[in-house]
Amino acid sequence: MAKERILVADDEQKMRESLKDILAEEGYDVVLAEDGRSALAALDETILLVITDAKMPGMDGFELLRQSLKRHPNLPVVMITAYGTMQLAVEAMREGAYDYITKPFDPERILHDVRKIVDHAKKTRENIRLRERLAKEFDVSDIVGDSPQIKEILDVVRRVASTPSSVLICGQSGTGKELVAKALHYLGDRASQPFVIVNCAAIPDTLLESELFGHKKGAFTDAIADKKGRFEEADGGTIFLDEIGDMSLPLQSKILRVIQEREFTRIGETKTRRVDVRIITATNKDLPEAIRAGQFREDLYFRINVINITVPALRERRGDIPPLVEHFIRRYNHSIGKKITGITDDALRILMDYDWPGNIRELENLIERAVIFANDTVLDAETIRSNVLRWQPPGSDIESLLEKEMPYKESVEAFERELIKRAFERSRGHFSNAADALGLSRHALRYQITKLGLQADQLSPWSHSGEEESS
Repeated sequence: MAKERILVADDEQKMRESLKDILAEEGYDVVLAEDGRSALAALDETILLVITDAKMPGMDGFELLRQSLKRHPNLPVVMITAYGTMQLAVEAMREGAYDYITKPFDPERILHDVRKIVDHAKKTRENIRLRERLAKEFDVSDIVGDSPQIKEILDVVRRVASTPSSVLICGQSGTGKELVAKALHYLGDRASQPFVIVNCAAIPDTLLESELFGHKKGAFTDAIADKKGRFEEADGGTIFLDEIGDMSLPLQSKILRVIQEREFTRIGETKTRRVDVRIITATNKDLPEAIRAGQFREDLYFRINVINITVPALRERRGDIPPLVEHFIRRYNHSIGKKITGITDDALRILMDYDWPGNIRELENLIERAVIFANDTVLDAETIRSNVLRWQPPGSDIESLLEKEMPYKESVEAFERELIKRAFERSRGHFSNAADALGLSRHALRYQITKLGLQADQLSPWSHSGEEESS
């Protein structure tokens, strides 16, 4: 393991050697410089701390301080001053020095201060590296679009990212609500802390409470060990409660307590645990309507809806389709290893005319499939029609049904089956998107599927088992 490096600059050889002996014995790698210029020449990314005399010939300690901070703004610089020159120490701190040492000095005091400063410098660098890595993993440019709606969303995100305020993100499934939540976290001051996602619609109510708050061993039949909940995992960071509109009323009251009191208890425990989390929520439901129907708590709604961001459906911002297509072509060229250079005007016109019930998620899936099956360097209309969008030509099943002579009840059921199958096909098997397209709740759609005797393999080649995807 490499030693932690400290740069010592002093024009007095005895002082330099004395500091080197003290620091080297503690295990530090000490770089010596006899003046400011040679110190600046020795300065690189590996140096964690600079200790410099204030008065040196040529470039003095103050100029070295200024030049060091220009190159490395987060580098701690400690100034050495003599008794009787406290004014210099104060001036050094104003110039940006981290601390000062007075001569003659106590070796133990120096080591204590150096340990503290080096530990702080290491943590600062680790946080900077983490932020840089996170910035590569998530960039606000992932939210693609030039429409006024998207520009407004990005403006709000930048304004509130570093605030502790709760944010409610509304919009249909597949519009990119999770991307907005990630932007709020990774562009804020909690970026180096955990970002925890919980899909409330994908976890049964009987398990969701344990998932959120954890449980004590023996709290229920399957609780074979203590379990930390997602709120604890998110401590110091952000928790994203996706599809909160699907949460049961009893659990909503417990979420309300966490927001109000910043505390909770694990299942089976009496101990209260405190937590510091920012809460971001999302829903594809009309929560005011759910409140009127007695399905959502009004007090919880006001708590989570401090800041509201509504992400529009893709059909409401069709001008963003071309840049989104280019974005996804680049993404899947890279991941699949293709060299698609673009899309023809005819193919793009097909995409612009489509209603996109599955929103951006559907468009991304379609472009991925098109890139895979493309035989040319551009996506043409035939590629889009034959391999991606399953267009219903004249004389399709619904039109054919209208021409058949059947009893009323059978005709209605056949028509309903075809509507449901088409909704699943257009949403590529995504249950929530199919329900949205039909104007049904998920529970109502499940009931209709069961009543009509539809099997999973009849709904589309992409049918899911019913588990929900993230927004």
